[in-house]
Amino acid sequence: MLIAFVTVFDSGAVWRWARRLGSTSADYANAVSVDVAGNIMVAGKVSGAADMNGDASAAGGG
Repeated sequence: MLIAFVTVFDSGAVWRWARRLGSTSADYANAVSVDVAGNIMVAGKVSGAADMNGDASAAGGG
């Protein structure tokens, strides 16, 4: 199983937070971008049911 995740560090290399982007099958993070406001965008693919917001609700992927 492949799992995609995002980890954020501040400018002093101190860990701030991490988030797993997971489904019941293989997950791929193909691109990551940060805008001028500091918002993080991750593009990729999930296979199977995926929890994209951390609240245990699932949406179909594919």
